[in-house]
Amino acid sequence: MAIQRLALSDIIEEIRRNLGEPTAAQSHIDDADLVRVINGYGQRLQMRMASVRRELGKYGMPYLNMWKTSINSTTGVGIANFTVSQGSSTVTFPDDYNLYISFYDRTTNRPIDVTSRVSKWHFERLKEAPAGPPEAIELTDRIAASNRQQATLYPAPLSSVTPDIEMFYWRYPATMPNTAPTAEYPDADIQFHWMWVDGPTAQLMAPSDPAFNRFHDREREGLMDLAVKATWI
Repeated sequence: MAIQRLALSDIIEEIRRNLGEPTAAQSHIDDADLVRVINGYGQRLQMRMASVRRELGKYGMPYLNMWKTSINSTTGVGIANFTVSQGSSTVTFPDDYNLYISFYDRTTNRPIDVTSRVSKWHFERLKEAPAGPPEAIELTDRIAASNRQQATLYPAPLSSVTPDIEMFYWRYPATMPNTAPTAEYPDADIQFHWMWVDGPTAQLMAPSDPAFNRFHDREREGLMDLAVKATWI
């Protein structure tokens, strides 16, 4: 028996039914705006979980294993754009990067340590070291235009070498572009697909609506279940 998933078209239909506005023509929000709300909800799940946990007097930021992934700079091109150039110490992270887990140099088959404040604490050992295999990586700034995180390798690589860096990291969930809504699904474990209905419904529904608490409570239950699965940092 096939596993039932909620496609974007199903999510749109369910939200409109919940709001009592079965079609876009009868609604105060068109499909494009509704999809933006749906995708925005998925990208805010991390903060929504943290907010619910703060209400219980516990703090931290959750990272979900369903958004844990790896990529290497040799094949990480295209949408992800994980790039390292020949002879360059600058690493540009994927578009969907959220938080690193670890780095590995596939050229020399050894891990790369994450460090900070190299100019202050590791000037001679790393910053002034002769070019060679990377020993450490320091996160720097984000590119303003693309909001992509960058980092610097230490020591700088040899001019003839293009480091092959593998990164394990937590990513942000992918959005649904609404180009084929019957074949696009939330980027989440299947048991949490209904959160993409309950959360946006509660967001768009007036708090005075008699059904508001039902969707608000269902969303909160989902957030608590997700929080149990998360790694908190």
